[in-house]
Amino acid sequence: MEKNLNMMLAERILEKIPSNMKPVEYLMGTLGLARESVYRRKRGELSFSFKEIVKLSKELNFSIDEVIDKNNKDKVVFGIRNNALYDPKETFMTMLREYLNLVKKNFEARRMEIIITQNRVIPIYALRFKHLFKFLYYKWMHQGYQVPLNFYYADVVIPAEILALKDRLVSYINQLSNYTFIIDPLTYKNTFDEILYYYERNLITKEELLILKDSLLSLLKHTESLVQRGVSDLGATYQFYLSSLNIESNTIYSKYDDKVESFLWLYHVNPINTNDKYMCATHKRWLDSMRRCSSLITHSNEILQVKFYNEQYKYLENRAKLILD
Repeated sequence: MEKNLNMMLAERILEKIPSNMKPVEYLMGTLGLARESVYRRKRGELSFSFKEIVKLSKELNFSIDEVIDKNNKDKVVFGIRNNALYDPKETFMTMLREYLNLVKKNFEARRMEIIITQNRVIPIYALRFKHLFKFLYYKWMHQGYQVPLNFYYADVVIPAEILALKDRLVSYINQLSNYTFIIDPLTYKNTFDEILYYYERNLITKEELLILKDSLLSLLKHTESLVQRGVSDLGATYQFYLSSLNIESNTIYSKYDDKVESFLWLYHVNPINTNDKYMCATHKRWLDSMRRCSSLITHSNEILQVKFYNEQYKYLENRAKLILD
């Protein structure tokens, strides 16, 4: 039984090592082991130590549960941040780190595909827009229950570590390609309504509300430009679909070489994720279904394009004016 578990663990570790790396050299470098020690672990003759498993699970993004339940098709292992309600700052950073890890794996792959469904703006969609990004961090602080009810937007300070992670993410994302977005028509309305909630609680001032509205408008204009051109300044390709159905959740499906991973936002800012191939295949089927119920607006459907974006601009301007008058 012990040898079987050793072999299962070794197999899982080898599966998770990026395909562009040599497994033996990777394990030697990561764990500081001699070549023969690595080969003995690969063959299941020698157990990985607890410290080694912990280090590899963090580096390669897997859990021991995945090894135990690997051959059980009735169970799917999801990753979730257990400190979600205890340390919002650490959870927020963990979310950014995990997305950075995903983006790096796509960057290093020979072939990659990212499909995103969106029903509201979340932090990874707002990385280039500092005021909107700050609001989403502020919102997460409130929803993490670790700040007083009268915690003002003006009081929030984004830690330097989070800003550094944000900048690293932007630098990688700028170099990726082959994105597909499926957008809920209420995406921007949902986000602005969340901003208005805190304004109506007097936690956001009139001046801050106008700044946040302009930041959301900038994101909207940036997205409209990508829809019209289908390509970013650095050559990343985009396809945008406007959904005819309500999208229940923000999700990301990522395929890089022969690996797959899904992120699902069920609550707050923090997603759950899995690289179970059956669950990811189910997620992909849902995405394909949503795409069939959507209209491609990149390089096409110009009347629908203009109508959608004009409605968004009009809503944001008129709603802000109505609230502030």
